[in-house]
Amino acid sequence: MMALILALPIGGGVSEVQAQSCLSNSQASAVVRSGKARSLAQVKSQALRGGGKIVGAKLCRRGNGYVYVISVKVNNMVKNVTVNAS
Repeated sequence: MMALILALPIGGGVSEVQAQSCLSNSQASAVVRSGKARSLAQVKSQALRGGGKIVGAKLCRRGNGYVYVISVKVNNMVKNVTVNAS
């Protein structure tokens, strides 16, 4: 299920710098399997604290760790939420 969610596009708002440091789906799966990052399912509740529905997600490098940039649709508006994945 994580691979399906990671494959969804992120609605605008991801900066060029973030996009360059984000992993492909296969890279993200490998990082999660290695234990270096938590799965999207494990951090999903943090992203949805304000309600809404996840419409896209990417695992990205940040410093020495990883974050998810998660697109959440709330009231017909999409906002990007960054959640620590390390």
